[in-house]
Amino acid sequence: MSHVKICKNKPADIKNAGRSCLSQSQTFMASVMSRNQEYLRTSRIKKEVFDLMRPDNISDVAKNDPVICLYGESLLAKHKRQQIANVVSNKIREMARLLMTIKSMDGKISSFFDVLRPEMFGTLLSATKIISGYDEQNKSFKAPSLALHMGTNLKLICNVAFKIVIEKRKLPKIQWEDRNKKRRVT
Repeated sequence: MSHVKICKNKPADIKNAGRSCLSQSQTFMASVMSRNQEYLRTSRIKKEVFDLMRPDNISDVAKNDPVICLYGESLLAKHKRQQIANVVSNKIREMARLLMTIKSMDGKISSFFDVLRPEMFGTLLSATKIISGYDEQNKSFKAPSLALHMGTNLKLICNVAFKIVIEKRKLPKIQWEDRNKKRRVT
């Protein structure tokens, strides 16, 4: 038996203290080691969602993928409900499970950016069927609601990825003088 479970000096009001410490250390590692570390230091998702998450491989993938993090951040910004942190946690865990399934199918995939290409559509569809528990013989899903809302979630992820690409490339602004002429402004 571990010391945490049997220690008589621990306060009675601490609930899931070990889980919280593991989750916080996983979040810390994600913010230090990740490609999006500058963003994670100031993000709302880190403050409100990450420490609520179960510290496992799924949450590790979610915390380290920039597209999944920004997807969660956009969900937080859109909704004002009190329990939105739990909803966002579940949504980004779903996307992380999808990414993990795709990575197991194709070893070249490293992030959600790699998945969002037209040639990956078949793999994305197969992975969605796997995580939704699709039964080929009965033509039914174990989790039909997951399969249904996965399409909506993927549309939101695509919008987030598109925004990232536009911001990274710093595309030149186009100013319209009239409907027929375009002038490039830098």
